[in-house]
Amino acid sequence: MAKRGAEADVTAALAADSKRLRHEAPTIAPRDPPPLQLDIDELLAARKSDILALKRAMSHARSSAHTRAWQLLPRHLRRRAASHNPLRLPRRLRGKAHAELRASNTHAKTRSEMRRRAPERTLRAYVRRRTALQARARRPGRRWLETHLWHAKRFRMSGEKGTSDGGAGHWGFCLAETPFQKSFRTTWRKSAYALLHDASYTAAFYVGARARRVSDATARLQLLLHLAGAAHGWEDEWTSGARLCDTVLLGRPRGLHKARATAPFLPAVAPLQVLWIPRSERHTRRTCLLLVHPAAAWDVQQALTHALDAIHAEQRRPRHVCVVAQRWNKHVALTAHALDTAPPAAVAAGVLHPDASRRAPTSLEPIEAPPLPPTSGFNVFELVGDRAAHVLHGVLQPAADAHPGQAHMLSRVLQHGSAPLPKWLPSGTVLSCRVEDPRLHFPPRNASSSTESDTPVAWVQDGRPTHTDAAFFEHRAPPSYTQSQIDRRRAMGGHAAAPTPLDTLPILLIPRTLQAAPGARDLAVYTLLVPRGWGAAFWTSLVHTGALVLGQAQYRTLHLNLGRAQFPHDWISHPDHQRTSDAEAHKLRAAWEARPPAKRVPLQPNACAHPFGGAALWTTLAEQAGTPGTPAIVPSSGDMRPAGGPAPHMRTTTVWARRQYEGGLLRTHVPAPVPAGLAPFVLVLLTACGRGAFAAPATVHLPPADSVPQWRHALSPPTSQRDEAHRQLQVWEHTELAAHTAVGAVTSGDYALATGHGRALAAITWDAWLELERRERAMPLPERAWGRHKRNRVPLERLVLVSPAWRGVPRFASARRVPTM
Repeated sequence: MAKRGAEADVTAALAADSKRLRHEAPTIAPRDPPPLQLDIDELLAARKSDILALKRAMSHARSSAHTRAWQLLPRHLRRRAASHNPLRLPRRLRGKAHAELRASNTHAKTRSEMRRRAPERTLRAYVRRRTALQARARRPGRRWLETHLWHAKRFRMSGEKGTSDGGAGHWGFCLAETPFQKSFRTTWRKSAYALLHDASYTAAFYVGARARRVSDATARLQLLLHLAGAAHGWEDEWTSGARLCDTVLLGRPRGLHKARATAPFLPAVAPLQVLWIPRSERHTRRTCLLLVHPAAAWDVQQALTHALDAIHAEQRRPRHVCVVAQRWNKHVALTAHALDTAPPAAVAAGVLHPDASRRAPTSLEPIEAPPLPPTSGFNVFELVGDRAAHVLHGVLQPAADAHPGQAHMLSRVLQHGSAPLPKWLPSGTVLSCRVEDPRLHFPPRNASSSTESDTPVAWVQDGRPTHTDAAFFEHRAPPSYTQSQIDRRRAMGGHAAAPTPLDTLPILLIPRTLQAAPGARDLAVYTLLVPRGWGAAFWTSLVHTGALVLGQAQYRTLHLNLGRAQFPHDWISHPDHQRTSDAEAHKLRAAWEARPPAKRVPLQPNACAHPFGGAALWTTLAEQAGTPGTPAIVPSSGDMRPAGGPAPHMRTTTVWARRQYEGGLLRTHVPAPVPAGLAPFVLVLLTACGRGAFAAPATVHLPPADSVPQWRHALSPPTSQRDEAHRQLQVWEHTELAAHTAVGAVTSGDYALATGHGRALAAITWDAWLELERRERAMPLPERAWGRHKRNRVPLERLVLVSPAWRGVPRFASARRVPTM
């Protein structure tokens, strides 16, 4: 009882204390006011130890002690297997990697363990893999190039399973389309250094003539090229073989009598390159090489067939005068055949000699390999950029037995630089030289610029080129030494490392200038022709120099930044473009229909009759222009730069005009009848006058002629009237455009990094182009205004409206003719 009483007293006392605390007001002890100024020295002294500890931790974290060995490598050299296999690291980092592995539970394999025979490393498995690769390399429609194995590790390839083309291939080849990394912006930035593209898929044709006299063979071959449709390249200035002729294949009327007549309209079929092979003193045969895109190989073959038939039929007719003076005798024989563009399957799969898998070379003796057939092609590598010549100078080493003049000219051209080409070096000059195997000098070293004077050079003497010969086209020997043999020779040093005659080969180098549209700089391009079988050896050295490798998508973007049309993407008259556009339209429609109706982008049938594009779009545009038929490209030539003063006079000797304007604004010939089944179109470059980026298949419309001066003033107004002009543009751009007023459409377009504006390549009707030229000539000269738009000037010539096929606002753009030859 006493214990219970004590507990009750304690409980009552605690309750009384809590009640008292609730009724009493809380008291806060007064604090000292904060100082008006902080004492930095006292504050740092109080936290000195913490600051020093943080500094030591930061400097210790940046050191290699907290970074693994494989993380010290550049991004393009990192491999996932390098984290546990030191043999995949450079020799300078293997010690650090071994130390890291000793501190972990992972043990690296030794070199003997790596080479230990496993079920998948037997000779039978090796032969089986090589056989499978060769079978894949020879698949019809999906042939491999010599650099396929290098591209397949770094690019998305066409012609493979799961690709956008369904495994069908691109122009009969398995080509690199897009890289695994973002590179469109890097492509234009790297043009200041060097860009590399493998164009070995280019189709090549040999056309030859044999006669008792060289002059007869040359004249008959000139006539054959003229009848086949070559716009240029058959004239006397090209027959020496010192320069490459960039021209176009025209759709000429068949037959010599029809070709003599003045045709009112000759459509452009495809770009064409003509290269005459220098003649030899021992032979009376003249040979010409035709280079064309593989999509137009069938067109060139048909043109050569019809030209041969026309010449054979003309020999039995009465004598008459033709475009090239002829001696119609029966002692002239004409031949034409196509080269094998795709390499042999063993070469493309990395097995240069099919018997190499059975007998591995153990000595330094060369491998006896049969020569390649005469119909074998060659590799074509294109280097574009300001430092492309310096890259080539480190790879191309003239051989000891090379011609002294050719070796001197090759070194002189490559040391001069490539931005721009030397004044004494004509664009398209063909340089040939015998060089050493690039594997002997791997890795290559880039050369520096030279300050040699621009001294004129005599390229042709006595009608023959002095710096090129036919040795390249007669070379048929593949490499005689494997990579392992060359490595052993280099390891031995001394006399064994010196090059032998089997380590030399002839090459062709063709420097040219890519003329860009206004706003972008001209680029130098070097086309390197390498014999069959040597592609992988040269490609490895060229890539090691740091040149950026371009796929098909990057190559197309580069041409768009330069404002140049690319075949066949921008040639609406070619069947390959029609098939590609129809396939793309089918994919766009399928993707649009697969989306739910509530999420679909609404179409604008009133603004565009064919919002998905396709060949039907160009047929509709031709019918709206009053010339129903197949679209055909009107060829054009000349520089893309703007001419001073008024617009240049239009050449109308090879084109026709249905309308003759009054007042002498644009003088044309008498209207000629339209060829049956042809609707002429003109390739133009569209540059946005402000905002907006154009994409296919946006339509092009002509604005009303009476409002063009107002639009020009609104697009480039004075500073005080900028707000009012902006409101006027908003009203005009939101005006709906009718589909029947379209005069053309966009083939390819995007935002151009070269100019900072939207750019697009489009095709418009010939009548629309003549109307734009008439308006440009009728416009008064612009008033002189000081201090306005000195940089990044808004283009205001030949204004058009570009309306997107999907939802969007029409934008103003300036049109400029794009040369096709």
